Amino acid sequence: MVGGQGGGRPTLGAAELMSGLMGGLGDDIRVEGETLAQLPGASLTPQLLCDAVGWARDRVADGCAGAVLVQGTDTLPESAFLTDLYWAGDAPLVLTGAMRLASAVSADGPGNLRDACLAAETNEVARQGVVVCLGGQLHRATRVEKAHSWSTDAFTSGPAGLAGVVREGAVRLYSDGGRQGAAALTSPVRDPRVLLLQTYLGDDARTLEHVVQDEDVDAVVVEGFGGGHVPARVADVLVEAAGAMPVVVATSAHRGGTLQRTYGFPGSEMDLLERGVLLGGELSARKTRLLLWAYLAQGEPSTGGSLEALLQHY
Repeated sequence: MVGGQGGGRPTLGAAELMSGLMGGLGDDIRVEGETLAQLPGASLTPQLLCDAVGWARDRVADGCAGAVLVQGTDTLPESAFLTDLYWAGDAPLVLTGAMRLASAVSADGPGNLRDACLAAETNEVARQGVVVCLGGQLHRATRVEKAHSWSTDAFTSGPAGLAGVVREGAVRLYSDGGRQGAAALTSPVRDPRVLLLQTYLGDDARTLEHVVQDEDVDAVVVEGFGGGHVPARVADVLVEAAGAMPVVVATSAHRGGTLQRTYGFPGSEMDLLERGVLLGGELSARKTRLLLWAYLAQGEPSTGGSLEALLQHY
């Protein structure tokens, strides 16, 4: 993003971004780049990201050691998770961006891109699955979240911890990896309509009732409270909808994930599970929605145990 009177806009292409590396990779690493799209992160789509995975797969097949995707940070955690669902290669795939405009006095983009290229050139990074690289830190796609709206220290992996760091031009991993994500899903053949709603204190379920009656809706994810809880009235509507489409409740809590067998009141996790509603596990509501989208995009039946198994993987 470059600033101006109208605010920051995505105007830099691959050539301009790579020129900012200023030889920081050394003489033994060669970088090639291509502009796939010039959109803010908030305007990216699942299909664009799937196309980007295909581009990265082709580059690795042509002999590249790894691939780096650069995008706006608004949707970086979601993009990383979705690409991780489709990335099955033995080479690293690294996502990066910048928290400051390229025109800022202390722009962080060039350093992030340099570190991301170093990570993509390190074969052991592939065992972590897709990773996000910002501020010298490597985050696994399944755990990374944006916790601050503007700080350069905006991204966190929570209690799961970092996958590694890039320090003084060297990549240091904190574990041997073992891909946290599920096996790569097959490429999308359709674009299902998966909605994300949020419940709240005093929710009377009217909005939810309207949504689930829409014949164009393929699935619904609800961001609930605590261990995967919703108001009793909302639970009744979700249970009814679950007879016709996948319905998943995730948690708004940043840590801990949904429970399975602790609370038994109407609208609790035990009540929802007993009545056919699925739970999102440790995934955020946004990532739960993407997992559901990717599952349905394969053309699989809209209900079945395989979706439940996929959710339980996380």
